[in-house]
Amino acid sequence: TTAISIESALPKRILDSRTTAWMQEVERRRKLKPRSHSRLIRGAFNWRLSIGIGRPLSNRYRIRSVSSQVALENNKDKDIADSIDRSRDIPWHWQAHLQLRLVSRIRQGVSNTILNRCRHNGPLYVQKPFYPEGKSCAHIYLLHPPGGLVSGDTLRVDIEVQDDAHTVITTPGAARMYRARDESPLQRQEIQLTLGKNAIMEWFPMETIVYNAAAAKVNTTITLEEGSCYMGWEVTCLGLPASQALMDEGSFAQHYRILQNGVPIFIDSLHYDAQHKTMFTHAAAMQSKTVSGFFIAGPFLQTSDDNESMIDLLRQTLCEKQLEKLIAVTMMNGFCVIRYLGHSANQARDGFTLMWKLLRPILINKEACLPRIWLT
Repeated sequence: TTAISIESALPKRILDSRTTAWMQEVERRRKLKPRSHSRLIRGAFNWRLSIGIGRPLSNRYRIRSVSSQVALENNKDKDIADSIDRSRDIPWHWQAHLQLRLVSRIRQGVSNTILNRCRHNGPLYVQKPFYPEGKSCAHIYLLHPPGGLVSGDTLRVDIEVQDDAHTVITTPGAARMYRARDESPLQRQEIQLTLGKNAIMEWFPMETIVYNAAAAKVNTTITLEEGSCYMGWEVTCLGLPASQALMDEGSFAQHYRILQNGVPIFIDSLHYDAQHKTMFTHAAAMQSKTVSGFFIAGPFLQTSDDNESMIDLLRQTLCEKQLEKLIAVTMMNGFCVIRYLGHSANQARDGFTLMWKLLRPILINKEACLPRIWLT
């Protein structure tokens, strides 16, 4: 007989999209099909798959099989029985790291931006660069198949854009910070962007959705050298208000800074703790709005009069689109800073895209070219 017991009731959502490695191990074990205890082994695997566990169960939800222990003692089906016990030692979390380097090469008198290095560890990678604007600008899509972070996960992205190179980088979908566990709850994302002399980088990730009871920390650092230009945005959604799942628990910390020649010129921090409701409801803070974001572009080396004319143009455009109450525009240390506070991530991205279309020709003398993946 087979006895499989669970020590505690399973949570409602254990389903995780990262099942590839576990599925491969299961299929390899199932192909052995031993005559004795085959029903036990297949039943145990099928049981775990039927509830959608992409990661092994912790000690709190472990499987105990009397028959598998008997098989071990009799030295029968040892490999298969061991696989159940060894699965408990598989790490729960991902430690993903992506390192990219883009360089400029002159070919037939024309500058070409080439993806010179692409190293990745874990479920974070790129397939290939695209060139909808020609070889001078590489469009790159960062792919993260799991789609989000759970407790203990760490994503690290290091991108170096060397002298005279130009790239546009985006993601196919939103980043998600899921509900944290009680043990080692922190979910971490580290972004390091380095621009060489006269390099251009446009960093446009999709929004970050912070689920209720998450414990996330996001750090982004951009380093600029002489003559380099940067355009990028960040959009953050706290909770899922459309699903009546507000962020009543957990915490979220976001730190964003830009250094030019080693000197900090822009620092933005967002620290939200669900235990302190004042920040979310106060009129000088979030105003009970769940979506916030900013778009920054620069440096603009034009005169102050030209900067004022540019700001007036942006504000007039926002008024025409009836977005003046949701989006604000200002200049800071030669950078144009545009902020959004509202209830819609799509509205924030659409507003930032509109501003990008106006600022890009002024900053780098190129018309805006939407990444193809935005149109799918």
